[in-house]
Amino acid sequence: MLRSVRRQDKLDFPFATINIILLLLFFFIVTGSIVGGNETAVAPPRTERLPPERLPRPLLLIDGTGRLFLDDVPVDTAAVVARAASSNWPVLNIVADREYSAASFLAVVEEMRAAGIAVRIVTLSAEETTGSIGQ
Repeated sequence: MLRSVRRQDKLDFPFATINIILLLLFFFIVTGSIVGGNETAVAPPRTERLPPERLPRPLLLIDGTGRLFLDDVPVDTAAVVARAASSNWPVLNIVADREYSAASFLAVVEEMRAAGIAVRIVTLSAEETTGSIGQ
């Protein structure tokens, strides 16, 4: 009587692991080279035709040092929040100097939004920003 021999095929674990790692490595090499370094750079936004005297009101100007001007009057964030509560603004327009850091700008915008103030970001073209904002 012959016994039937059961053959168990064992999975070659190291070979499968190496194949998966190599496939992942090739995937990341290929996808990493598709995106160029300059494609991820961000250019500041600009408008085409908006003269400074026609900027929307109320307008909160932020200069390069972080000083705030509400319709050309120096203020702090608490004063802006208090004025917004006493006025019936549909939206607060904000424009910042190019030299002002993005993180600080977003902090000001988030502070206004947290106070319940609707915010619109205003941009200027290069010809209009020859002087410093808020002067």
